[in-house]
Amino acid sequence: MSKVRTTVVDLFTPDEHAVLADWFDRRPPAVAQDILPDEAVSRLGFDKEPDLYRRIDAAVAFIVLERAEQRLPQWSAIRDDKVILARKHRDRTKVPNRKVLLQPRHLFTINWADSGPGYSWPTAYYVTWLPYYDRYVVTASADCPDAFGYCDFALGAFGIDTPIKEGARKIICADWSDQNTQGEQQRWAYLFSTELISKQEATAWAEKVWPSERGEEENLKEALQKQQPSPPKPERPPSKTLSDEQERLVAEIKRHHPMATTEGILEHLKEWGVE
Repeated sequence: MSKVRTTVVDLFTPDEHAVLADWFDRRPPAVAQDILPDEAVSRLGFDKEPDLYRRIDAAVAFIVLERAEQRLPQWSAIRDDKVILARKHRDRTKVPNRKVLLQPRHLFTINWADSGPGYSWPTAYYVTWLPYYDRYVVTASADCPDAFGYCDFALGAFGIDTPIKEGARKIICADWSDQNTQGEQQRWAYLFSTELISKQEATAWAEKVWPSERGEEENLKEALQKQQPSPPKPERPPSKTLSDEQERLVAEIKRHHPMATTEGILEHLKEWGVE
């Protein structure tokens, strides 16, 4: 017998209001004024501090992407006739029955790199209008939490007076720039798909952060790296002392995601049951 969602809200729950109001730096509505934002973030399932971003950034993305969850990138594998998924979907019976539903809109999806046959590193960008707060929120969604600790993060917001493409461009380019300067993130390899933002527009944005006028030596080095086969994801559970193959795998992932930590990579692979 299917379970019925009994919690009914107009738009957001009190905990969600507490989180969103804090993220927007606004006074929360009456239903959330006595709620500590940090505790609300934890109740939404975000206890661990991520890399580069904040827990509240992950919590805001969790709230605004509820309706797009099934469309977001998902890393998967089959082991012992079981499907292993990196992205954990929420329990639909616990999702409130909302009178007003958010409508996340897909901007485009990039692939940072291919680290081996069948192993890509996609990130999908969405923009969502939030009634009550009257702001657009731009989010980034990876297919696994390896790089920063969670799959989804809210990158920033802008008002209705700003054109969607202009607001999204400033926020996404700022995020790419942060990853480039703080973690030496390389330019993404190619686009998986486009929607509100065209291929030409996304490429132009990347040019602002990673100009294509690079020396012949660097171009040759990148070409040689792409031709070299990359090791597959580890077949054995991680141990305190890494094998040569595990070290190579971690190094390969860090090359494409410099902010990822060795401990975080091994921990997530263990959680997924990859041996």
